[in-house]
Amino acid sequence: MPETLLFEAAREAAYNRSELNNALRDGKVRKAGWCAICGQKATLESHHSRYGKDCGLKVVWVCVLCHVFCDARRRSREKFGKPFAWDEQSTG
Repeated sequence: MPETLLFEAAREAAYNRSELNNALRDGKVRKAGWCAICGQKATLESHHSRYGKDCGLKVVWVCVLCHVFCDARRRSREKFGKPFAWDEQSTG
């Protein structure tokens, strides 16, 4: 990926995180009480499935371990153009 695209992606990600943090501070958005994937009541993080305009508040609240999984899955799709092998088996 060329440097300009990397810079643009980092800028969009920072903007989306800032937009979400401001909405949390102002009470416009509330954190979920449990992980959207595993259901644990743990420390939650926001996961953006993509970044860009109008994506800042579109998040899924997940625990730390599920967030690692979500990010690895996204990187797999970006690098190889397909999900993990077990995703393909489960949808088939």
